Amino acid sequence: IFENELRLEYKKNQFGEASIIIRGFSDGLTVDDSFTISVRSVDDPPFVNTFLDDIVLKEDFSPISIQLENIFSDVDNDDSAILIRSEVHKTSDFFNYSILNNTVLNISSKQNKTGAATITLIGYSNGKEAEDTFILQVEPQNDPPVFQTSPVEMAIEGQTYQYEFSATDEENDPIEFSASVLPSWLTLVTGNVNRIEGSPTNAALSENNNVVIDAFDGTNHEFQSYTIMIISANYGPTISDIPEQITDEGMFFFPLFLDMYVSDPDNARDEILWATSTESKVLEIMLLGNVVEVLPIDPYWNGTEDITFIATDPTGLKDSTVVRYTITPYNDPPQILSTPILTA
Repeated sequence: IFENELRLEYKKNQFGEASIIIRGFSDGLTVDDSFTISVRSVDDPPFVNTFLDDIVLKEDFSPISIQLENIFSDVDNDDSAILIRSEVHKTSDFFNYSILNNTVLNISSKQNKTGAATITLIGYSNGKEAEDTFILQVEPQNDPPVFQTSPVEMAIEGQTYQYEFSATDEENDPIEFSASVLPSWLTLVTGNVNRIEGSPTNAALSENNNVVIDAFDGTNHEFQSYTIMIISANYGPTISDIPEQITDEGMFFFPLFLDMYVSDPDNARDEILWATSTESKVLEIMLLGNVVEVLPIDPYWNGTEDITFIATDPTGLKDSTVVRYTITPYNDPPQILSTPILTA
């Protein structure tokens, strides 16, 4: 009461009934009057409890999620009962969006798309609504090059390896290629056709054959990394020169151990099979495994005979060599060819 004036101030969002008694005083006497005030309940609309800030992202951004539980509130109803939907003004062709379980706004990018859009979130409660609006802006950025080829990840020892590669750039910037990691047996070639090529040696089998190709558009690097698996090649046996075998007439040749003259990077010596293609009329050739013995058929024969020996590995690869066998003549004593007559 101010200067005999009754002023009533109502509390926000409160309702109910109250009895008010007014008492007047004069010369020690009083008089009362009473009345009742009724404040009826009114369903207030929902309101924005937390305003969202504008969002600025880069092109091809990672998906984002915005929690919506505290965006809207309603003093007359449970906040969890507020239904939320979204509207996009202008265009949404540069991003995807959806509301999940009425609690999360999910936004994801569309590849190489940029732009700006106004997004309005609308909260509904008992037929009434409230709105919160924010701006989503996706700014362009320089995309790195993209390789358009898949690497060749296998090579065969001793054979030519080649991988032709290419890349494109979204902004059509010129691309410069280099190799930051390259085995010693490979060479990088750039130009109209970009490639790496070479022939792996036997030593490359034990090396780390990693390759890293760098595509640079003047701003961004894009790397293609891979490892080349080298398959060992079968080179077959190799026979070194076998010295001429010489003996005197009437004598024998020493046994010849053929394994002493063969090498094979892929197989052990005892895996090599030996054979001869020579059919001699003057020498008897006896081949037992990797040992050969040669005997003259006629103990008095002398001269020279060439014998071909063939070495074969388990895969059928072969090598051959010719070994010369020589029997030097010996001055034999005369022989009596007739039988004397011992009776007369």
